[in-house]
Amino acid sequence: MSNRLISKSVICDNITLFIPQEIKSDSLILLSHGSSGPGESEQQIADFFLANGYQVGIVDYFTPHDISSLGWIDFGP
Repeated sequence: MSNRLISKSVICDNITLFIPQEIKSDSLILLSHGSSGPGESEQQIADFFLANGYQVGIVDYFTPHDISSLGWIDFGP
């Protein structure tokens, strides 16, 4: 995540909210991660929206439950 795009970052429960330097929209873009947990993909998508003046929230379902990743193979046959 590029710090130059962020004026403020707030963590509430399992959502990290990023506020851009210049807000151009009242809209909030909420991102949900895949089976590998929050990572580079979510950060790149967040950077795109922050650069365009949107507030971005990234939901982390894994960290509160001490899960690093989860795939279909984890369930077995």
